[in-house]
Amino acid sequence: MVLALAVAAFATGGMQGVANAEQGQRVATVHSPGEINGSREVAYLAGTCADRVSSLEVVLRQGSNALTRPTACNNGHWQQGFYQRSTEDHPFAWQDGQASVILRAYDNGDNFIDGYETTVQLQAG
Repeated sequence: MVLALAVAAFATGGMQGVANAEQGQRVATVHSPGEINGSREVAYLAGTCADRVSSLEVVLRQGSNALTRPTACNNGHWQQGFYQRSTEDHPFAWQDGQASVILRAYDNGDNFIDGYETTVQLQAG
């Protein structure tokens, strides 16, 4: 039997999440807003993971800039910094405002569980 997973993004209390429709449990969430450091070269995101999730692949995209980071889940939580160095050839700065986040959840055998895309707000901290 092919399991059809319905990905449902929802917003409650400043969090975006995804649920496995068959089991009705959240697989992973990302907290909003994310924080930007003073140099604007690092954006920080954090969230939660279901017990069966051991790692995430997190993609943060704003404008034409996108960074992907593998991220471990520890005691049901995750956090990740997204560093992009600004150079003369490639000036870069995370901006206050909306950004896209893709979360892909994996179990401890690196088997894909579920994934989704949502938006968060980024703001200078």
